[in-house]
Amino acid sequence: MSTESSNFGTHHTPSASLASSIPFTPTPITTSQSSTPSPTGIRVSTNLRANCPATGGDANLEPLDLVTPNSFDNNYFSNLAQRRGLLISDQTLFNGGSADSIVQGYIDNPASFASDFAAAMVAMGDIDPLTGTAGVIRTVCNTAT
Repeated sequence: MSTESSNFGTHHTPSASLASSIPFTPTPITTSQSSTPSPTGIRVSTNLRANCPATGGDANLEPLDLVTPNSFDNNYFSNLAQRRGLLISDQTLFNGGSADSIVQGYIDNPASFASDFAAAMVAMGDIDPLTGTAGVIRTVCNTAT
């Protein structure tokens, strides 16, 4: 995607990350798929293994927020602060880096999250997709081609 003509920036990433796969994500997520240890807790990891077998189960879904899976709220960020992010890419939003203060702000102030989320969705709507030879349509989403 091209962000040159939009107002979407890195400050939108934490709130927009929640929208990228709301409310559920496909489940072929296991700690064996990465050389980086999963940041999820033992209980979360056990639940994932039950719903995400090593083979098959590709149509299974797993909620990104185990506490309030059917609600749109800021609990996703509380999970990150408790090291219970479902995806490693999500957990990187709260790992001692620059986004930690944004995540903590969303935990402390749900209205701030709601406002930033709305602004991020509007900014993402202004992103012009790359088309033709300038763009890439992935047939396998976990590969670069």
